[in-house]
Amino acid sequence: MSGQASPRLLAAFGFVLLTAVLQAQPSFRASVDLVTVPVTVTGRDGNMFLGELSPSDFRVYEDGVLQTVSVVSHEPRPISLCILLDSSPSMASGRQALATRCE
Repeated sequence: MSGQASPRLLAAFGFVLLTAVLQAQPSFRASVDLVTVPVTVTGRDGNMFLGELSPSDFRVYEDGVLQTVSVVSHEPRPISLCILLDSSPSMASGRQALATRCE
């Protein structure tokens, strides 16, 4: 050969280089340790309950498994809200006007 690498050698070098790059990529792991569950507590008469509530006053289940309630906050919290509006042809013939009507 006249100074050029063979295709097999180039392929092997590329494979080794790709393997090294992929192994060098950092892994990402995520978990959630605390989930916020906003609630409004009302009495039997429909009025908001303003008394002091503690974690033992609540039972929260996830997939049928009782979860531990660790914090109860009485502070007002901001709300995150996302509104999606379907503008596809399936919303023609008055459906879009009905979906955006505010009353």
